[in-house]
Amino acid sequence: MNQTLMESVPPVYADIILDPYIFNIFPRSLVPTAGYIVILAIVSWYLSKHISRWVQNIPGADVDSQKKKA
Repeated sequence: MNQTLMESVPPVYADIILDPYIFNIFPRSLVPTAGYIVILAIVSWYLSKHISRWVQNIPGADVDSQKKKA
């Protein structure tokens, strides 16, 4: 809409960041983030197995203690 601005356009300064890719699939700058997510997933998997076993043993402990009292 501004005709004078359109006649003498000021330069626009912008940085273009070209991130190298690994195997042309995955940006190298995301490797630490992906590593963190993978480690977190592995730790969560083992932690969930441990918690699952612990929760499954809770009802069995109540039954065993009631049998001993009877």
